Amino acid sequence: RCQASEEDGTGQHPEMPPSEVWRAVHHPQCAICLQAYKPREALKLLSCTHAYHSKCIDLWHCAQPGSKTCPLCLRSVTAVHALALAKPVDGLT
Repeated sequence: RCQASEEDGTGQHPEMPPSEVWRAVHHPQCAICLQAYKPREALKLLSCTHAYHSKCIDLWHCAQPGSKTCPLCLRSVTAVHALALAKPVDGLT
């Protein structure tokens, strides 16, 4: 059974520079469910710097056999960083 995880599978929570977090959430919606990000919503930032709703990426990875990849760039996921969007994406520009 697959369960949501807040880490990268190694027990570590990698640090992401603020510029990488900003670039990742600069997209106004989740590429999996196509719903807009909302303030204080739980997101996960992958090692490739693409961000998704936590539940969406957890389900995506649960459905994948073998190694986990990013839905957009198909790179292998080596780390996952949990974060919460502090303000609307429109406010980041």
